[in-house]
This record gives sequence, structure tokens and C-alpha cells, in this order.
Amino acid sequence: MTGERDVPVDGAGDAAAAGRRVRAMFDRIARRYDLLNRVLSAGVDRRWRRAAAEAMRVGPGDIALDVAAGTGDLAAEIAARGARAVGVDFSSGMLGVAAAKAASRGLRVALVRASACDLPFADGAFAAAGIAFGIRNIPDRRRALAEMRRVVRPGGRVVVLEPALPRSRLLRRLYAPWFSVGLPLVGGALSDRSAYRYLRDSIAAFPDREAFLALMADAKLRDPSFRDLSGGLAVVYSADAPGRSR
Repeated sequence: MTGERDVPVDGAGDAAAAGRRVRAMFDRIARRYDLLNRVLSAGVDRRWRRAAAEAMRVGPGDIALDVAAGTGDLAAEIAARGARAVGVDFSSGMLGVAAAKAASRGLRVALVRASACDLPFADGAFAAAGIAFGIRNIPDRRRALAEMRRVVRPGGRVVVLEPALPRSRLLRRLYAPWFSVGLPLVGGALSDRSAYRYLRDSIAAFPDREAFLALMADAKLRDPSFRDLSGGLAVVYSADAPGRSR
């Protein structure tokens, strides 16, 4: 099921125009997004999403939120654990692919077009909320984290999955040629070169691990922590909504 609503974009002028450009970019690449994820990560992105879903700690009887859901892969991982999944994204193109995917697999996934910074849900509506490969595309990350905290019940989990640069100097040196040249080159050959230059640049500009933990704490999330995956090529950040744990 796909719902629609107007999507507010934070800020005005240049910020609003940038938001529209990012949304248009995701609409353009939606149909090849899954293929590119598999190719560019050698398939390991699926394992990363499973790790994020595990960190959300949901199961049968729970309802969990996938923010910036894209084509719905994290929502599918949530549903595979017996929970009901709700996915939110600002891209109609991405949601169209997610809806077709959920229908073909018989998954219990509801999809809503909305902004991560203005979630159309009541306080405490979900057992957990996760966002996979999406928060770097949101200008006001603190607000998005605060919205995720708001819609999660007390003691529930907020989980963020993001690609990253390895912390090891050796691994970073080995990874650099692929990251700088290979990623946009392969992405451009199979889809949209500008989109995958944007991907490279947005990963490089993302806050380091400690800075992002501080941002989670600033959004009033409790006990933020992180776990490196695949030698630091991705990171799962986890924190709890304030209140009594489950």
C-alpha cells in the first residue's frame, strides 16, 4: 500500500532547490538502484541491512519504521522477522519499486511518501525506527533523528546504517582507488554518473563516528553506540528512545 502526502523540504532558497535535486536524482535511478547496490558492494549490502534489522530488535507483534526506505530492503528485513514494517520516503520512484517488491514477496509493508524531518505518525507509534543509507541525504540530520526518537516508544531502538571510510590507514589506502574512481565510473556505466559522484562525495563528507554519536545524543537519544561492518566500510549506529526499556 502506498500513501501520498506533500513533502516539506527544510530551509528555503538554495536548500529547497538542493532537496528537489536530490529527490529528482533518486527518482531517476530508482529502477537500477538495487542492481547498483549489489554490484558496487559485491552483494554485501544485504548483510549490512540484516545487521541493521537485528540491531532494531523487533519481532512478531511489533511495528517498525523504515525511514528513507528507498526500494524497501530494510523494510523487507523487518518484515522477515515477523514484524509489520512501515516505510517512508520522499521519492515516488523509489516507493514505486518498493511497493512492487513487497507485493511480489507477499510482505506486510505499508509505504508512505513523506519527509524524514516531518514524520506523519503519532508519538510512540513504533517499537523501533531505522534508516539505511539515507541520513547523509538529509540536510537537518538532528531533526530527522529527533523525529525518529519521537515516533518510537520509550525504550525502543533508533538505528542508522551508513557506508563509511575504513578507519585503518592500510584499508583506507587500498579502498581509495575504488572509492575515488571506480565507484562513480561503474555507477555511471550502469546508471547515472552524477548520482554516484554524489554518493562518493556524500560518504566522504559524512561526520566521523564519534561526531555522529554526539549528534544522536544531541537529539536526546540514550546510550548511542556504533559497530563497524566489513572492516569499517559500513557502520551501524544504535541508540534508545528515552524512557523505560522493554
